[in-house]
Amino acid sequence: GEGSTFWFEIPVEATEAPVAKRQSDNTEASDFTSRADSVSTELTLLLVEDSEVNQMIARTMLEKRGLKVSIATSGLEAVEQASITPFDIILMDLQMPGMDGLEATSQIKASTGPNVDTPVLAMTANVGAEFKIRTENVGMVGFIAKPLKPDAMMDSIFQALRDHQGA
Repeated sequence: GEGSTFWFEIPVEATEAPVAKRQSDNTEASDFTSRADSVSTELTLLLVEDSEVNQMIARTMLEKRGLKVSIATSGLEAVEQASITPFDIILMDLQMPGMDGLEATSQIKASTGPNVDTPVLAMTANVGAEFKIRTENVGMVGFIAKPLKPDAMMDSIFQALRDHQGA
């Protein structure tokens, strides 16, 4: 009922796909491999995100860097998956309908499942002091700011995993 809707059209012509990968793609992959080797061999990640577009963007970024990604589309689904399947790290959207990311994380951390000690990173556009306190209170270990930026996202993941291994 409120707000505005905008759309636009851009005329484009189809072209052939590039034959070779760009140099930056290869550099990112090798950089990821060297950083991942210092943390773990095959990283498994639970991405909790209700937006299909955000799921697609995050999954592409993460899989491009060699992570094995499972997706939960709600807080309840995240709690269910986390009660069965162990993950190396969980990326949790904070604002979801029904059970939000704070409640889902609280339930995962209070359970006896395989992810009680798994680092959970909040994914949110709101990284204010109030949210940081609330996320720490439920056991989250850091933030990934939206809109997602690949390098910042990977840095946050690696920092959380290093901190977790050092604990």
